[in-house]
Amino acid sequence: MRCYRAVVGPATGADPPGMPRLGAALRWLPRGVRSAGARRARWGIVDQGISSFTNFAVTAVVAHQVAPDSFGAFSVALVMYICVLWVTRSMVGEPFVVRFTASCLDRQTSAAREALGAAVVIGAASGLVAASIGSLVGGATGAALSAMGLFLPGLLAQDAYRYVLMARGRASAAAANDLLWLVVQTVAVVVLLALGRATVTPLVIAFGAGATAGAAYGAWQTRAAPRLGRATAWLGGNADLWLPFLIELLTVNATPQLSMLAVAALGEVLTVGALRAGMFLFAPLGVLFSGLFLVGLPEAVRLRQRSVRSLRLFVVGLAVATVATTLVWAGAVVLVPGDAGRAVLKSNWATSRSLLWPMAAFTAAAAAILAAIVGLRVLGVARRTLRVRIWAAPLVFGSVIAGAQLAGGSGAAIGLAISSWLSVGLSWLMLERAFATCGTLGASDASDASDASDGLGATGVGGSGGLGASGPMGDDASRLAEWA
Repeated sequence: MRCYRAVVGPATGADPPGMPRLGAALRWLPRGVRSAGARRARWGIVDQGISSFTNFAVTAVVAHQVAPDSFGAFSVALVMYICVLWVTRSMVGEPFVVRFTASCLDRQTSAAREALGAAVVIGAASGLVAASIGSLVGGATGAALSAMGLFLPGLLAQDAYRYVLMARGRASAAAANDLLWLVVQTVAVVVLLALGRATVTPLVIAFGAGATAGAAYGAWQTRAAPRLGRATAWLGGNADLWLPFLIELLTVNATPQLSMLAVAALGEVLTVGALRAGMFLFAPLGVLFSGLFLVGLPEAVRLRQRSVRSLRLFVVGLAVATVATTLVWAGAVVLVPGDAGRAVLKSNWATSRSLLWPMAAFTAAAAAILAAIVGLRVLGVARRTLRVRIWAAPLVFGSVIAGAQLAGGSGAAIGLAISSWLSVGLSWLMLERAFATCGTLGASDASDASDASDGLGATGVGGSGGLGASGPMGDDASRLAEWA
């Protein structure tokens, strides 16, 4: 089988001979290509929904079964897992999708084994640290940390297999993998409930066991076992991608949290609560956008192999679709009866409702930035995405604090929205510069014309899907849901 080059580097104007046709859910593209991308997008959303529900389900059971202090112990372990997961996605999952989505199966499988090995090694090292801290802390918190640490290699391997499956265009297989995790976890929880043993540590074990079963299934699905001895080779060979992604991750997650802490330190604790309540109204969009981003990045990789113009259309379409969805959602929230809102948020309903439109503007801006970041990453300019984040961080930080001082919760929300839309302009300016420096626009347009007459009806067969996530963003969209 002939190997095609990885995606980081100059884009080609036309498809290499024999390369699988590419897909994206944009109406400007041929119908066959559009339907392939739409199918992967639907499965990506289903996959993200299953993954999110798995976490929600175990959290809900723990909250129902244990006392508040024990739930706090579980929360510490879960937060530790989420933080390690984000770091691993930045170092393993996202670089794999960006660099190897367009490679042939042999090359992709070889890279997958190295990436999976790195994920397992990171999980083992992190698990050892978690278990050590757990033994020092003791009590329910220490037991929960130790149990979670034991299963971190399986948890991170399962997530890495999810990326590999998406990178092969097998979004439905990734959904099946997450479904297996949910089934195993559910069976274990039911058994624990029946035996009266549904305490924190056994429930953490049920959570980890489900993920480990998914990792084993992923090895069978992909025919790719982790190569632990090649973990350092993966980290060394892809540091040009994962290092900027990791710094970007830390910047993205630190900025809102530091902003909240600064507002609270200034004596505006109620303002922090108001912002959290406002974000909660848009938390479901985090799941949706994570699913779109899950398939969006690899779809963009495929389209870049096709032409720069196709990539541009995809990124613009992604931004328009997510921003429009946010506005429609906000309109739907407006129609929610007050009694229904108070039944969910109780006394926080009035506060969150008053911040609806500023928070809608913030969420729409985050979606537009996300689309731009997809384009920047696919064009192989990881340091530009990092530059966008670093420049935007102090802008957001200062705007939230200034707004809180001037007008409390509403001022902080407005400041967050304004600074986020200024960041949108910065992100898209960077993206346009990246497109301009590709130097292939003319060839790409010509390529698109020839593709249109080429009868491009074939659907993609070996493509990819992406992030979670969600990810950071790896997914920023899933991080938005976490902030809520």
